[in-house]
Amino acid sequence: MRSWMMAAVVALAVAAPALAATWSTVRDTEAGFTVRLPGEAKVTRGSSDPSAGSNPQVQYEMVSAEGWYLVTAVKFGVTLTEEQLTGALDRSIAAGTSANGNVETARKTIRVGGVQGRDAEFKNGANRGWVRVFYRNGWLCTMVITQEPSMPNALPPQAIASFTPL
Repeated sequence: MRSWMMAAVVALAVAAPALAATWSTVRDTEAGFTVRLPGEAKVTRGSSDPSAGSNPQVQYEMVSAEGWYLVTAVKFGVTLTEEQLTGALDRSIAAGTSANGNVETARKTIRVGGVQGRDAEFKNGANRGWVRVFYRNGWLCTMVITQEPSMPNALPPQAIASFTPL
């Protein structure tokens, strides 16, 4: 019994570092959000329509054993009315959950960091995903996470919950 327990402790001690993700915090003061990701993200800055040179955009992308993480923030040059904001949030959630054959399975209106937002979940075959979107100070901020069935599912909800306005 004692040797079995010792073997289990050694196995866990060896496996734990391989299973643990190295989390990093992304804090984008221009777009006004912070998020924790299980790894380092690739950052791309540009515009949402490069040919027109409009709407500054920043994108953080990370692919790892924990899933595919995409955070996008787009700057709008106008102040949105409450009705426009509701429509923009709903369209952003719909775009995130319906891309590439995804099917939305849940959606809720949230308040995050004092601003209105949306959370949603989706499935695509055996894959699953999560989306969060909010609008603050002219920036529409969206996070999409997609996972295959073999990936640990505790990390995406932690990352989505960490995606908040500054």
